Amino acid sequence: VLANELVNLVVNGQDTEPIGIQGDVESNLLYRINSGSPTPYTDTLGREWSADQYATGGQMSNFGGAAIDNTDDPTIYRTERWADDIGIGETMTYAFPVDPGGHTVSLHFAEVWEGAQPPEPPRVFNVDIEGSRVLTDFNTLDQLGGWRVAGARTFDVDVEDSSLEILFSGGSFGHTNPKISAI
Repeated sequence: VLANELVNLVVNGQDTEPIGIQGDVESNLLYRINSGSPTPYTDTLGREWSADQYATGGQMSNFGGAAIDNTDDPTIYRTERWADDIGIGETMTYAFPVDPGGHTVSLHFAEVWEGAQPPEPPRVFNVDIEGSRVLTDFNTLDQLGGWRVAGARTFDVDVEDSSLEILFSGGSFGHTNPKISAI
C-alpha cells in the first residue's frame, strides 16, 4: 500500500468504506539488522536484513540449524550479538544514524544458548533506548515463553540528535550477558 491511496478493508467479513493511507511503512524503514550475522539475509517476505553493523561491544554467534518456534523466519533468530557476563559500567550498544524525531524500534529475541536452560541460571539483562530503560531484568526464557521461542518487543522513541542509541547491560541476577537476535 502506498501513501495517499484509498483502500477497502474487510472487517468481520464486511467491506468498509474506503480509508486513506498516510504513508508507506516500508518506505519509512531505516534499518533491518540481522544481529550477529556477518552476511545479509532475505526473509520469506522478500525483506532484506543487513549484516550486523552499528554495534560496539559484544560478540557474534551463529546457532546453525537450530529449530526456532513462533516464527516463519528462524534464520534471524539463529544468530545473535551477545556480551559476556558484564560488570558495572560495561555495555553492548548499537548507535544508528537517524534524523531527529519519532522512531519505532523492534527488538527481536530467541534464547538459543544452552547455558541459559534450566537448571542453569537464566539470561537476564536490561535495555535502554535513547537513555530510557525499556526492559528491566528481561529474562529471555520467561518473557519469550521458553527456549528457542522467537519474540519481539517494540518501542516508540524520540531522538533529539542524529543517533538512535540502544544500550544493553547486565541484569541483577543469573547470567547477566545481554543478547539480541535482530533489530
